Amino acid sequence: MKTMPIVVALFFFAQMSAIAEEARIFVLRKVGSDVAIETVRLREGEAKEFAHSRGDITVLLSQGVGRSGDFIRLAMGLRFRAQFSNGEVRVNLVQPNGAERVLKVFKPSEMSAIDVRVNVNSRSLRRAFVIHAGERISQDSIAPVTDMFRGQIPFTGDDYALTLETLPHSKGAKLTGEAHLSIVAVPGAENGRYLLLRGTISGASDGDWILDLAAASTVVARSFLPKNATVEKALMSESSANGNRSVPMSIGGAGGSVEGLGAIILSELRFGTMTVKNEEVFVADSLPRIAGRSIAGILGVDVLQRAGGIRLEFLSPTQGTVKCAEFLSSDKSLAGLVLPISFANGHIFARGEAVHSTGAAVPLACLFDTGSPYSFAGVNLESCVTLNASKESVAKGLDGKPIVTREGVLEKLRLFKTKDVESYSKLAVKIATLPVITNMGANMPILLLGNDFILHHSTIEIDFVNSVAYLQNGERQRK
Repeated sequence: MKTMPIVVALFFFAQMSAIAEEARIFVLRKVGSDVAIETVRLREGEAKEFAHSRGDITVLLSQGVGRSGDFIRLAMGLRFRAQFSNGEVRVNLVQPNGAERVLKVFKPSEMSAIDVRVNVNSRSLRRAFVIHAGERISQDSIAPVTDMFRGQIPFTGDDYALTLETLPHSKGAKLTGEAHLSIVAVPGAENGRYLLLRGTISGASDGDWILDLAAASTVVARSFLPKNATVEKALMSESSANGNRSVPMSIGGAGGSVEGLGAIILSELRFGTMTVKNEEVFVADSLPRIAGRSIAGILGVDVLQRAGGIRLEFLSPTQGTVKCAEFLSSDKSLAGLVLPISFANGHIFARGEAVHSTGAAVPLACLFDTGSPYSFAGVNLESCVTLNASKESVAKGLDGKPIVTREGVLEKLRLFKTKDVESYSKLAVKIATLPVITNMGANMPILLLGNDFILHHSTIEIDFVNSVAYLQNGERQRK
């Protein structure tokens, strides 16, 4: 059964020393008008207490991979007691009346395999931090600050809305090899393309899979599973003051949520010489057809990031390869196009800006999406786009729901490289309101860069370990 957390009161991370004599916990604190995360060490037998009255917002606790949220009001006057004893950390919540309950009991070693992005929203600030493998804390200024509550909770005084995203920590190559890519045109579209690769499930026939860098989770169509395959319900774990319960899992499609998912562990999933074993994936009753083809599945970042990095090579208008490796580019020709990237809400982001016809620049977050044949801009970027009033179309995502779009041209895009910027002129975009974007509650406009942008390059590399992307120049308009 595939279970993911969605609402969790508090989150915790700990790191075990060689002989488990010390644990680390992470405390979100108010610092003047800002916030910070502090590492607090507990030795065996030691207990420490944290309190709202002292500006301690919360002790950060994790319940597993997934997205979770919490709303905290310092006026509630809560306290948190953390104790490390007999190799376990116990965190208790203490009410102002003295009533006490256990929030979580953890072994410190459990948190070294995950990274957690902590999004903090309040009346006056928006901050994002990353806790890497329970060891290192960094502030994330690349990906947008997200808010799963989408600003619907009013803030009064010292109130904080937290959105936490827990992902497996990428340590390097566990997935190697390469596979052939078919670049398939969308019928009737001038620039729309999909990236497909052949995938084989052990005990079943092969089929076409979409390579999707914007899919946080891998999904397989039920009809492509082996006969007599056992599909479990896909559930989410919900925790609140009323206790714990399991609710049906849903994932975001471009037009809204995809409901009714199952889950299965595949003994072997193979793409070319890339082999994944004992992988738990979601099961959809059906997936949309593409260019007249039935689609067996969507290969997402949850599988691809096990490679440490991937290289997409576009060899011709119809053919390419995807290669996995422990480390990537030593290629000197890519050195000038190094983009710092970050991961948020299951997506890969770079920072950039759209340039208005007046010359004014609009800061934005750029999302790389090889699952979309087109680039999309929200209505909050419409002022930077020259619209074609005569062109209106309908697009569909994984959820199958229609999305009305208007077509236009983004006059100029700048992507922030390590030292300067890379500029692109006159990018075709579709203006639309995408629920998958608006549901992030991001603090800045998001530009979704689809295959009409990506295929103007000859090579794109994503280094998951070092959080950088390399873009090799192809035939494209640049200034």
